[in-house]
Amino acid sequence: MKKILILCLLAGSGIYVLAQTNLTAKKPAATQPTELSSEHLYYDGDARQLIYYGHVWVTNEQGNLTCERLTISLPPGNDQHPTNVVAETNVVIDTQDEKGQPKHITGDKAVYAYSVLNLVTNETITLTGHAKYEDAQVWQTGEPMIWDCVRHHLDIAN
Repeated sequence: MKKILILCLLAGSGIYVLAQTNLTAKKPAATQPTELSSEHLYYDGDARQLIYYGHVWVTNEQGNLTCERLTISLPPGNDQHPTNVVAETNVVIDTQDEKGQPKHITGDKAVYAYSVLNLVTNETITLTGHAKYEDAQVWQTGEPMIWDCVRHHLDIAN
């Protein structure tokens, strides 16, 4: 399996990427390196995309994400913040809320989108395809299921 260190904040905080192979990553003050593994990795330099496939597994202090395919679109230039990340097939996100209570989120597809427009940051994760949210008190299904990472708000359509 290929392993690559990345800086990544899962559901609720967005995703930051710094792909490295056999190098020691410098840790920003607010984040810790995240481990990402998969059976295969494909890099498309023209499209500026990293495509991980085959038992993709991502973990950090915020939680875990598993899926079969993860596509990370890198922005032009030296900006390390991806503008779009797509997790596909059997997407599972396990994380915790502010009180340390577990959250389990599943779906067929999760799309992370990041943009800054007129100095306003927009950062969302949208789940579709049998999307389901579970915590200790409640479970709910609905599509689309949209997590606003900036406002810490979950909107589930019925």
